[in-house]
Parts: sequence; C-alpha cells; structure tokens
Amino acid sequence: HLPGCLETMLVDEILPRARKDTSAVFRDTVMQEMSVLKVLEEYRPKLKTWYNEVTSDDSKQTDITDKLQMEQWMRVCDEKDLVGIWECYRESDITGDPACKTQYKWRLSMPQVKMAFIDSQPSDSLGAAQSSGTDAMAVLDFEEFLETCARLGIDKYRAVKEVAPAQAVKGFLQNLLGELSPDEVVI
Repeated sequence: HLPGCLETMLVDEILPRARKDTSAVFRDTVMQEMSVLKVLEEYRPKLKTWYNEVTSDDSKQTDITDKLQMEQWMRVCDEKDLVGIWECYRESDITGDPACKTQYKWRLSMPQVKMAFIDSQPSDSLGAAQSSGTDAMAVLDFEEFLETCARLGIDKYRAVKEVAPAQAVKGFLQNLLGELSPDEVVI
C-alpha cells in the first residue's frame, strides 16, 4: 500500500536476496585462522617456485609482466583440471557393506575462479575503467595469489562438510601442484 510500499519491497524482498560482498569478511575470518596460515606457510616455498615459473613464461601472453595475469590463471585452472564437477563414494571401513557408503559431490567453476581472482585484490586497485592487462585489476602479486588459492580451496570443497577450511586450502594447493587428485583430498 502507498506510502511505504517501496521501502517495504526493498527491505522485505530485494535486500534479503541481494548478493553481498564477502571479500573483506573472508580476509577477517578464514585468512586469520592459524590452521589456514600454517598451510599457506608450509606450501609457500613450493608455491613461490611455481608462481615464478608461471609468471616468467610469457610465451602465451600479449602483455609482459612479472605478476600473474587473469588470462594466465584462467588457462592454468583449465589445463590442470582445477575446475569441474567431482564426486566420489566413501565406504564404511567397519561393515564393508556396499550399501553403507557416503556420496560426496563438489565443484569449482570458472566464474568462481574469476571472482576469487578479483576478490583477492585490494579494494583500492579495483576500478571501473581499467585499460590493459597489466593494470592492478588484471594481475596478482604473490601474496594476492596465496589468498586466491585459499579462496578457491574453500569454494571448491565447500559442499564436503567433513573438509575443514585448512584441509580445503591444502587440498587445492595439492591439486594445483599435482600432489593429489581432488578425489584423494576428500577420501
């Protein structure tokens, strides 16, 4: 009813369904957990080597930079099969009964990869009218890359409730480095 119908619609219908920016919340929660920081510190030398190798190979790039470009990262995620839909079964060790198995399904999509890339950048580097691939919005330095990996680990294994945040981050890093397959992380 008039007066107040617009406010009622906004408060009751629009705002509860609106997507909320959680990039700062992620930094304040997950990126402050000691277990997640420990995993990132454990893998830092391997990831630094990997990062340097990938960013020094500009053979497939049009812009030359020593930072990880979004186009490069998207290509890596595709080539290493870091995106997709997975499922596996965990059977009961006690009974051995094939009917007593739990099915797990999880996924990671290219839009999630893009959002993690963008959300990992400081808010002051994001702008509406960026022009080239070497602008702050289109590249990640090493610390931002670590945050991106943490975000993607959480996103990828979110549907598997038995996987804690630190396990999810470690699992994604192991997938990236080729140490474990996505199934081995869950089982």
